[in-house]
Amino acid sequence: MKRGPMTGVLQGARRVTTLTVSRFGLVGLTCATFQYFLNTIFLQMPLPPTGSFALSFVVSSQLNFVLSSHFTWRSRRHHMVANGQSLKAWVAYNASSLVALGLSSAAFVMLLPKVGNSLAVGGGIAAGACLTFFVGDRLIFASRPASGVTQVSLDLPSELTERAQTTPWDRPGSEGRHTAMAHQTSPLDTIPRHRLLEMLGRGVAIFLPCYNESENIPLVVQRTLNVLESIAAPYQVILVDDGSTDDTGAVARQLATLYPQTVTVVTHDQNLGYGNALRSGFAAGIAGGWDWIGFIDSDNQFDPREVEDLLAAAYYQHVDLVAGFRIRRADGVGRLVIGRMWHLLTRLVVGIRERDVDCGFKLVHRNVLQSIDLHGRYAAVSPELLARSRRAGYTCAEVGVHHYPRLSGEQTGANLVVILRSLAFLFRLRRSLTRGSRPAVSGGATAAQALSAVGVTFAASALALASFLYFYLRGDVLAYDDSISHLLIARRLLDGSTPGVAQLGSVWLPLPHLLLQPLIWDDSLFYSGIAGAAISMISFVVATVFLFKTGAVLTGSRLGGWAAGLIFALNPNILYLQSTPMTETLLFACMAVAVYELVLWSHSERWQHLSGAAAAILLATLTRYEGWVLLISFAVMVLYITIRRSYRRSQSVANWLFFLVFAAAGVVGWLVWNRAIFGSFTDFESGQFSKPSLWVGNSDIAVGNLKVSSQTYLLAVTGTVGLPVVALGVGGLIRYLWFGRLRAQYCAPLTLLVFLPFFIVALFSGQRPLHVQAITGDLYNTRFGLVMLLPIALFAAVFVDGLLRRIVMATSRRRHTAGAQQLTGRRALTVVTIGILGVVVSGTFLSGGVLTLKEPLQWARGRTELTTVAAALRVDYDNGRVLMEGFGNEYVAFTSEVPSDEIIYEGSYHLWQSALTHPAQQQIKWIYLSRNTTDMVWRALGRSGQLANYRIRFDDGTRVIYELR
Repeated sequence: MKRGPMTGVLQGARRVTTLTVSRFGLVGLTCATFQYFLNTIFLQMPLPPTGSFALSFVVSSQLNFVLSSHFTWRSRRHHMVANGQSLKAWVAYNASSLVALGLSSAAFVMLLPKVGNSLAVGGGIAAGACLTFFVGDRLIFASRPASGVTQVSLDLPSELTERAQTTPWDRPGSEGRHTAMAHQTSPLDTIPRHRLLEMLGRGVAIFLPCYNESENIPLVVQRTLNVLESIAAPYQVILVDDGSTDDTGAVARQLATLYPQTVTVVTHDQNLGYGNALRSGFAAGIAGGWDWIGFIDSDNQFDPREVEDLLAAAYYQHVDLVAGFRIRRADGVGRLVIGRMWHLLTRLVVGIRERDVDCGFKLVHRNVLQSIDLHGRYAAVSPELLARSRRAGYTCAEVGVHHYPRLSGEQTGANLVVILRSLAFLFRLRRSLTRGSRPAVSGGATAAQALSAVGVTFAASALALASFLYFYLRGDVLAYDDSISHLLIARRLLDGSTPGVAQLGSVWLPLPHLLLQPLIWDDSLFYSGIAGAAISMISFVVATVFLFKTGAVLTGSRLGGWAAGLIFALNPNILYLQSTPMTETLLFACMAVAVYELVLWSHSERWQHLSGAAAAILLATLTRYEGWVLLISFAVMVLYITIRRSYRRSQSVANWLFFLVFAAAGVVGWLVWNRAIFGSFTDFESGQFSKPSLWVGNSDIAVGNLKVSSQTYLLAVTGTVGLPVVALGVGGLIRYLWFGRLRAQYCAPLTLLVFLPFFIVALFSGQRPLHVQAITGDLYNTRFGLVMLLPIALFAAVFVDGLLRRIVMATSRRRHTAGAQQLTGRRALTVVTIGILGVVVSGTFLSGGVLTLKEPLQWARGRTELTTVAAALRVDYDNGRVLMEGFGNEYVAFTSEVPSDEIIYEGSYHLWQSALTHPAQQQIKWIYLSRNTTDMVWRALGRSGQLANYRIRFDDGTRVIYELR
């Protein structure tokens, strides 16, 4: 295993730790559940039990490999990736899986006749898991020492080395760790030499802030010089003596005399504090012309050789700042408690997201330091550096570094006066960040943005509730027929004539109906539509909050976040849809979370964010089929980002496979579901009730006509989003592309643009119907255009943020007071809110009103006859089973309020066929049918003698209600 950062275990450790076993158990439980689910489904297919078990084992093994490399043994993964061993590990893992499969299958076969299928599966899984863990821990993901680079010998005079004879690595019990670290391959060895020198530019300067560290700095300087010399690039070590009262100054000057070309000294006449020491070191590095400037605390608690790991992270992740975090902090309990509290305060007050804000091991590019002004004293300088650099649009990576006990000298950070002064500056820093100027494209958010998310949540919740009440009082909550269908499907899962998960069917994806289960059982919530609208309202709030957060990250401004959230939340079409049981807002919530997590991953490369994006995409693919398109877009973007950020193909493939396996699980599960229940993997697309020919006719003018298809969808977008908002979004997209230049960390939001070509192609190929007034004279599925609101809101926020800053700068120049005349946060937010409200309202007016409401109201005019027959059935019905076709009669089934478990329809399976043949014998008391050839009940009973046993209770010439005599 590679020494240094990006690892979470001690170097060279071979023992099995409790944490590793726990992680393996968690991964194993996840994969076992997944395998058990697959095995249950495969048993429904014409496969032998052994074959279904083997197939499910192979599929779950791929998931196991991804989770094992990214979670169980993630601390050893970087070494595997850096040395190009990912593909070999994958091959070895699958080879071991075949062996484990043999053992697992043998155990399964032996146990099956004795304990049954369920316990046999468990026994087989356990046997395979034990072998998999042993092979993975000892062979595939094992930590192996490698031959290291030769250290340059820089001997110090005896009077200096005598002061540092004992180092933290020489303590009892540390020999193995030191030996392993001394012989590890440098992480810079994997970087092509010319590319490394190109990145380093004019070289590296490392400064050591010193206060009474005379016993420590000789060895720290020697080790730092050793590692910098091994890099073979221009370098310098700068000693910053912060008014030390011991021999630190004399020792520093002696070191500078000994190494005049590589060591310089900066001296403070009196102790000015840690913050001033860092500022002096940065200033000296900039004055020396160095491109990369880093610092290491001079207390001899860090290993300077891990500078190589910070440089490797800067190269591979293309960042401007690398912050170390202590893998295991070697301090006393008191300092640990104080450190935890300080970290929590910086997170709450300033919005710092880094794991170890005050770690004294960082590397910064000179561009960052020349763009920001540091004023912090004591411990507050570290959060100020991170916050201001993020705010200025620079990116940061985090690297794990080892921390060792202090052997000499005294620590000053725990001094009460130092803590109070640092805390006071922290709050001043927050005010400064809140009022300062903001960049056009940034990689982080501020504390004000983090705190504003709470305000956005409350504002979005209030808006969602007010909007629902408005449309509820108007009676428009259930205007869409599809909203009624969603409620009926959810109700029938456990309260139908043939309850069970098969009631999910194959037409609509399952997640919305599963989420309805806690509320669907209350009749008042069911028949009013509140049960479904509640899910939509929650989704609306989630989407608004995450669009705010994403906008804040993209613009580095809470105003940018507010702009994105307001453009989305104030859209009348969204406000109506979130007041109904329709599924669009749930999809929008998944999309908003997914793009936010992908944006964070593109900046930090933390696997947690990639996992979050994959989980959100997984939920999207189980909500609407547009989520499947988004899956493809995200998969391509993940691969693109990893390729752009790394020259290692194995790492790119590993990231891509990890994302794809997780995110595509929903699609695979749904395909298997269709095959197991309905006999075809594509029944959702080609089945009796889902084939495109039911909705799109050959006479549709968009089919086969690319120009009309493009015009139709663009009109749907401008009609639902609003032409002025679309214009802002296009302007913001151009600006974003100009500043981002398609760099890896700026590409994530572009994934949402995939829906523009997708829907145009869908209309062209006849897969989806969409009508707009200007082309077909009616409205149908205009809400498809609303999916473009999310990317438009984000890019419009970029445009609004940039425009507002230009206005502020112009005003400041005219009045010659750049700081005093800037808009305050509240005034700017007010301007943005009023402006966006005006743009959204004008866009709605220009598009002819709320199209997503006009459309169902247009189709509702044809419900008159259905309303009449539903009212008649509701009045006459007293009890007993009702036979009716479900397809096309959802409105009648719902508004008649006949209990779901009394309705026999085509989804009732064996009851349905029996009832069509002999309804009276199957205790069918009521029959509802339409006299046309498309009604399956009329085709079966219309000309048979079975209706002789029934009398007519309602007949309008087309629709008839029969009651058993």
